[in-house]
Amino acid sequence: MARRPGLESEAGPFVLPLAPDRLHKENVSGGPPYGIILPDACVDGLFIGETTMPFVSYLNRVFRNGGFPWPTASDSQWRVKQALAKDLLPL
Repeated sequence: MARRPGLESEAGPFVLPLAPDRLHKENVSGGPPYGIILPDACVDGLFIGETTMPFVSYLNRVFRNGGFPWPTASDSQWRVKQALAKDLLPL
């Protein structure tokens, strides 16, 4: 494969940003964006957010919580999350 001029031949790992963190999504100054570490020779890349875990594991965590993986403030929010997650299957 031909190399383009100016590209590093020994580029190290970096985080490919995927989404703003949960605080930025609430219009509050937060931390760095969520992302995936690249390059990665694994089938399931590492997801970087408030925690570091395999990406499929993170998705399963999100699905178990109806799309909202962080704690809720009230019982009514918890019930909504449980209803959303009711028929979701793990990957």
